[in-house]
Amino acid sequence: MDPEKSRRPEKGALEIIEEATHLLRLAPAGILFQYYLGALPFVLGFLFFWVDMSCSGSAGPHLVQASLGVAVLFLWMKCWQAVFTSNLRSFLEDAPPSPWSIGRVLRLVCIQSIATPWMMVILPLALVITLPFGWCFAFFHNMGIFGDGAQEFKITVQRARQQCTLWPAQNHLMILIFILLAIFIYLNICMTGFLIPIMLKTFMGIETLFSRSNDFFLSTTFLLSMACITYLCINPLIRAAYVLRCFYGESLSSGRDLLSEWRRLHRLAGQLLLIMAITFTLIVPCQSKAASGTSGRPQPQTAATGIPADKLDRAISEVIGGVEYSWRFPHEKLEEPKNSGFLGQVLDTVGGWLKTAWSWVETALEWFREWLKKLIPEGPKTSNSLNLPGDVRLWLVILLLAALPITVWLLRNMIGRRKAAAECAGEEGLSSFPEADLRDENTSADQLPEARWLALAKSLLESGDLRLALRALYFAALAQLADRNLLTISRSKSNRDYEREIKRRAHAFPGLAGAFSENVTILERVWYGIHAAELETVQQFLSNNERITANDQGR
Repeated sequence: MDPEKSRRPEKGALEIIEEATHLLRLAPAGILFQYYLGALPFVLGFLFFWVDMSCSGSAGPHLVQASLGVAVLFLWMKCWQAVFTSNLRSFLEDAPPSPWSIGRVLRLVCIQSIATPWMMVILPLALVITLPFGWCFAFFHNMGIFGDGAQEFKITVQRARQQCTLWPAQNHLMILIFILLAIFIYLNICMTGFLIPIMLKTFMGIETLFSRSNDFFLSTTFLLSMACITYLCINPLIRAAYVLRCFYGESLSSGRDLLSEWRRLHRLAGQLLLIMAITFTLIVPCQSKAASGTSGRPQPQTAATGIPADKLDRAISEVIGGVEYSWRFPHEKLEEPKNSGFLGQVLDTVGGWLKTAWSWVETALEWFREWLKKLIPEGPKTSNSLNLPGDVRLWLVILLLAALPITVWLLRNMIGRRKAAAECAGEEGLSSFPEADLRDENTSADQLPEARWLALAKSLLESGDLRLALRALYFAALAQLADRNLLTISRSKSNRDYEREIKRRAHAFPGLAGAFSENVTILERVWYGIHAAELETVQQFLSNNERITANDQGR
């Protein structure tokens, strides 16, 4: 028989990934601890090296020492990853892990020291060529699995090469799935890192460096940190998948999968036998005690007594009349409603609703009538000189209903007068704000409200000081935008900072950012430059302010 035809069909890539996920869930926590014991120091050291080399001005003198430290941490990570895959493979085979000795540890370090530099050179070249990348990727992962120091370097390379050429379609599909999964995890982690500072500021009021500026989220440090977290999340799954792939590949000739299943069944059978023995030990003595206790006592004998026929019939009728025996009786013929069509059914339904509503109205009127009787007891009937129909209670209700709209009208007028008084008081309160020195560079737009800035600008325009009037109008626009939560006023911010903040927040107001940017340009030319303030400049500035106000009204 052809050995190729006798092989079992290969497992699918998704099936291998699902089994790898299940294997990591069942594995003891100590095995995952071994992986992160090697990976976390390298990730932290690499991030420190990246930040130091990219931001520090004195990084050149210690570049060689820092690079050597990162290389040692990388070798440390590869050795612990080999320990992780070795213990994971022992757990998969349901066999005790191989003992560790000094010779095995030294072989482990030597194998990983030889394989790691070649991996850093071959994998990028294979990725550029694209075609051999899948086989090279599988080979170096297999070196991490078989290179645990249990065998010599030559045997380790042979085993890794044999397994990397097995089932190429499965291998390449696994790599494609892992790439898509890594991209998905990376985007989710980036979004989480972007949203956490915003939520801390929004819900807890905690201001951080990340919430003050969004430029940090586009830096290489942030993107590389998120990539390292993604690596720590997905790399254990990748290594578990290749452990399963090597396990099933070697089982084709060694039958290790059958041996591991036999060990699990043997252990399960032993556990079942132990449970049955314990159960038999606990139950049998109880049954013997119960049998001996009942045999020593004489059983009471019940005398046969006759039951009257009427009581027996009544009991039988009650039992048969129960709900559980209703299925024995013939079904009652119910009167089927006349089919009056769809419109007739709708009218019947609406009529039923109206009847129900009218019954509620009648109930309410009856309750109101009884309440009136209790409130105003009916006195002796006297002659009515005006010959008014009905009794006094009816006319009292009519007077109350007539007084209701008058009361509503009076309340509305009173509320309107109070609002007008409050507005007048607010206008008068504007004069209570201290005067702001527009010539002082430390003057901020949050010192006065918008109305006070506009009043100050109006007085400066009437006096002919157009330069100060432009600055007052600019502060009025800032105060208005701050009231609309489109920017936050701060003395540390420049005009360009306000422009960027408005462009970021005012997406729903077309034209607002352009009008504000044009006003900033006009103000800086007049205030800091050599351009003179003219009436045309002020009119253009006021036109832009009207565009900003129009955005506010259209909101």
